[in-house]
Amino acid sequence: GHETAYDEDYIQVKAEKTQTVRSEREAEKLFNARCASCHGKDGKFNKKFVREYYPLPQKLSRERIDSLGVDSLSQVILNGRNYMQAFRGRVSESEANALVMHLKKLAEKNAEAK
Repeated sequence: GHETAYDEDYIQVKAEKTQTVRSEREAEKLFNARCASCHGKDGKFNKKFVREYYPLPQKLSRERIDSLGVDSLSQVILNGRNYMQAFRGRVSESEANALVMHLKKLAEKNAEAK
């Protein structure tokens, strides 16, 4: 019997705190550059542009965003859905998560404005 010794310490990999990767201002700039042409800077659609599409993009309601969660929404940003193109390669996973945080803020503002 040949014994093998493992000298390496076990290292726990901690999840990246993705919402702190970019400032809120950077997330807003990224949203305005990548997303606002369809979704509108306020999250209420660029109506002139999106009316050509069916189905229409989903409204950025608090209920919808909360029901989908950060991971699902990040995957939509990265992989696309319906008429929305995939942004993988143009947006990092950290940026996608920062965009979801920005969507949550827009949804909150829109809910308060009612």
